[in-house]
Amino acid sequence: MLKVHFTREQKALAFAWSQPDEASENIKSFDLVILLHAGDLRGQDSVGGAIKEHLLPIDCGIPSRQLEELLQVKNVLLIIDAFDEASTENEMLHQLIEGKRLKHKPLLVTSRPNFLENKLRHFESTFTVEGYNNRERLEHVKRYAEHQRIDPMPFISMFKEESIPDLCSNPLNLTLLCMLREEDTQLRITRTALYTSIHRIIRQKAGERMHLTEAEVEESLLRPLYQFAFEAHQKNETVVREKDSKKVKNFQRICEVGYLTNEVIISRLQKEVRFQFTHKTFLEFLTAKHIAEMDCEERLNWMQHLRYANCYIRIGGLAIEDDFKVEQNEPILGFLFGLLEEKSAELTQMASL
Repeated sequence: MLKVHFTREQKALAFAWSQPDEASENIKSFDLVILLHAGDLRGQDSVGGAIKEHLLPIDCGIPSRQLEELLQVKNVLLIIDAFDEASTENEMLHQLIEGKRLKHKPLLVTSRPNFLENKLRHFESTFTVEGYNNRERLEHVKRYAEHQRIDPMPFISMFKEESIPDLCSNPLNLTLLCMLREEDTQLRITRTALYTSIHRIIRQKAGERMHLTEAEVEESLLRPLYQFAFEAHQKNETVVREKDSKKVKNFQRICEVGYLTNEVIISRLQKEVRFQFTHKTFLEFLTAKHIAEMDCEERLNWMQHLRYANCYIRIGGLAIEDDFKVEQNEPILGFLFGLLEEKSAELTQMASL
């Protein structure tokens, strides 16, 4: 099995398999290349069932059992995207990784760093996609400027400023930096400051569109969104079902702010509406905003729970060692410490846990 860290590479593999050119001959050694989102496996009794529900037309008459038999006899590459977004309550996903299903079939899984750490022993190899190099950064800002029909030089000049290169290695962050420069906003040098600036622009534009003051947008729409993001993060979800959205007052208005998109999923049984955060990093930032607004005791309780949430025990000889994993929450903790930068006493308490 192979573990990788980037969705784009998996989609490129699936696309290459479908193309007639000679450059993709290696991937074409497989009879079938199947690309599923990790969330597609939730609640499924078989991989064939997931394929039938999420990849085939509604009126397809092939039974799941026949698809499962096809997977067994054909040379199949199974690609599972976004482990980090749908690893909880997903027994089928874990069984595939642990070799309890389709054991002898190649499995390629994508995840952001750290989420698969406890599963690495099941993989024969790993592949990590690094951030942009200098050439890719330059190409990115030139494409942005071309799309906006403006001079690229203000964006290119960003690369000469201190502390900017680290932010520019991430495609999303680089796009946000371009947006800030285009808005004639002073460049920020930390990740939290960058997202805070973008958040302010989103709030401002939402107020203009919806004829609300920024304070009204914050109180009536954003604070409920912070809590909604926090609850989604607790369940490790970036896609929220319609039934969960109905618990939130003014949810349709909240969607108009710009952090959520909705999509209609047509399954074999019925139409379903789902809501998705435009990017997982935005979900993490909004979650951190909610935690930052908690009272000090509640926030400390959350962090204490976090310390033990992913605990496991290793026994070496006669010694028992506790090992606590918080890597999956590192992005949120990074945002949180940045948001509380001016509250030194609270930061000290958090750091002492």
